[in-house]
Amino acid sequence: TEARAHLAETLGKVRPGSPVNLLKQGRRAYVVVDPGEYDALVAAAEDESDAAAVDAAFAEGGAPVPLEEVMRDLGLAR
Repeated sequence: TEARAHLAETLGKVRPGSPVNLLKQGRRAYVVVDPGEYDALVAAAEDESDAAAVDAAFAEGGAPVPLEEVMRDLGLAR
C-alpha cells in the first residue's frame, strides 16, 4: 500500500509537538507521536486518574488511616 511505501518518510516527520496523522479511507485512523511526548501524555493521564481516585476516596468520607497502619497492613512496616 501507499502507507508502506512511505512509512520511513512519514515516521521521519514525527517531532515533539508535531504528531503525524495516518489516514485510512480518507479519515484519521492513527496518530504517531514522539516517544517523549507519549510518555508525558501517559504520565499526565495517570496523574489525572490518581487525582480522581483521591477525590472519590475523600467523597466517601470516613476517618483517615495513619501511614504506619497502612504500611503494617501491607507488610511494609519498618
